[in-house]
Parts: sequence; structure tokens; C-alpha cells
Amino acid sequence: MTLAELKPDPHNARRHTPRNIGMIRQSLGEIGAARSIVIDENGVILAGNGVIEAAADAGIERVQIVDADGETIIAVRRSGLTPEQKTRLALYDNRASELSDWEPLELAALLEEGFDFGAMFTDKEMVSILDGAADVLLEGEDAPPVPEYEYVPDAIFPTDNEWGVPMLDARLQALAVELPFERWGSGAGGRKRKTGGTWHFYTSDDRFEALWKDPMPVVLTGCTAAVEPNFTVSLDSPRCYALWNVYRKRWIARYWQSEGVRVFVDLNVPAEYADLTFLGVPKEWRAYITRGYSDRTEATVNEWRAACEHHGDDDILFTVYGGGKQVKALCESRGWGWLPEEADRQKGKIDG
Repeated sequence: MTLAELKPDPHNARRHTPRNIGMIRQSLGEIGAARSIVIDENGVILAGNGVIEAAADAGIERVQIVDADGETIIAVRRSGLTPEQKTRLALYDNRASELSDWEPLELAALLEEGFDFGAMFTDKEMVSILDGAADVLLEGEDAPPVPEYEYVPDAIFPTDNEWGVPMLDARLQALAVELPFERWGSGAGGRKRKTGGTWHFYTSDDRFEALWKDPMPVVLTGCTAAVEPNFTVSLDSPRCYALWNVYRKRWIARYWQSEGVRVFVDLNVPAEYADLTFLGVPKEWRAYITRGYSDRTEATVNEWRAACEHHGDDDILFTVYGGGKQVKALCESRGWGWLPEEADRQKGKIDG
């Protein structure tokens, strides 16, 4: 078989940069071919699209096929290399892999179709990828302007707990999810918009960490409501760190309320810290939002139950962001609100 007979994967989820292809090409030129690829019965490349692209540039034309059934490891024995060439081959192979990254739109499409990634990505990694998909779709949009400076005083708000976590003002809880429901840092209209709506922070922390020093940029957009910042807390985070991030998001939310912005309480916190989740949240509070995950629907149900228990009954405004078709179906069966991921909404796919 020849190289020309192979077919690139039209939905390759790996993105090969010019430097990545260049390094593979350099390796092939210096040391020659040694790495196998994987194709299906139709000659479509399942793994190794970058190798084939670089091989064509390096002038390699022949392909040797080895049929496999998945029960035997295929080892490519490359002989005749000097010790230095062996070392360079190993370094080239690993370094070239580091210079490619993920194609966010392809992974977002798989997630939207309900593909089970299992343990391939953590929730945080998948969130970062989905943010990247939205950014790709929004390329070319005007960059958001630097917001005007506004004095933010040091403030201690009333509290109902020994930790001093600020008490939210129930009079300024959100009454509904007012659209547009935008991810902070997205480009569509950007932070310069003055059209109301709701901001959320289900994105990487570096996009909103600066709001701890100055929460006014959210207020200056003229938004009607905002979800509390979802500072990342993982299962292995120290308890004091989880408490600190609950304090921060509640302080920021309370400050926004002092400027007239209505607030949704964020419930996307590990269950191990459930007792910290409602610090500073009045019993009469009804407005809650969480992030949905297709492999953690029971966690979403538990978050709803915790909110109902805190409120005293199930008369709450509970909304879930993302999670695909499985989470959307759960929300419909429970009578909850559901909002699609940013990337799906930008592509016009709002059914999860």
C-alpha cells in the first residue's frame, strides 16, 4: 500500500501545529520511519494523522500493513541505529506529541452526541476544552475593552456564621434566568455589552480570578443578574481552601447585590463540602444554579435536594447549565431549568 491510499480522519480530535508536523518531519529525515500508525479496514487513519502528513513532506511513500485483532501487541523493531540515534528517536517521539493539542470543536461535538469519555478527561479539563471550542467559534469578534476604573471599598458584610461568610440579601436574589446567559470572558458582545442578561462563571478560574480584587467589571456591563463565581474546589482541596473559596464567591456576590445586581447561588461544590455550601445563604433563598455532567446526574439530584432542604420545601428556582442530552432529559423530568453549553449554543445546537 502507498501513503496516497490512506485517508485522513475527517473528524480527527487532535490538532497538529506547524511545529508539531515539522518536528515529526525532522525525525523522519534524520532517523527514518519507526513509529506505527493505526488504520481501519477502509484505510482511514485512526491514530497517526500527523505522522502521515509529515511523512508525505519527508518523501516517504510506502506503507507496510500488519493486520491485528486487538489480542497481540504490535512492536516495530527498528535495527541499525546508533546509541545517539536511539536516544534522539525516543526524544523526538515524545516531544512531537507534546507539540500537538486537542481540536476543541471535535471534542465538543462528541460530547454533544453523548460520547462517554470515561476517565480520559477530568471535569476541569473538559470545561477548559469546551471553553476553547467557544473561543474558536468566536474568533474575529472584537476583544472586550478594559472596563473603566471604579472604586471598590474594603467591606465587611453582615454574617450569620462563625466564619464571617457574608449573608446574601434575599431581596436581591434572582427571579428568573434573564437572557442572554453568557459565560464571563466570552466574545459575543463581550463585557462591553449593556443589554441586561445574566453572567455565569462555569469556566477556568483565570478568566474571573481578577474579580476578587475588583468585582465592578460585572456591574459595569449593566447585567440584571449573575451566578456566583465558581472558584475551583476539588476533592483533594484542604477544607480551609474550600471555605476560603465559599467566602470569596459569597463576598463578591454580596458586593454585586450592593450595586443592584441580582444573584444566583452556585451549587457546583464537591459533596464533601456540602455543609459549607449554604453559609451566608438565607433560608428564604430560592435561586440556585449548578453545572451538569452526564456522568454525575446523581450529584445534580443531590444538589437539588440540598437546596430544597435548606429552603424548607421544593419551591425553588433550580437551573442546570450544560451536561448534554442526558442532563437535559433529567431536567425536563424534574421540572428544572436547563441551559446548553456555550459551544453548543454558538453552533445553534441547543438540544444538548
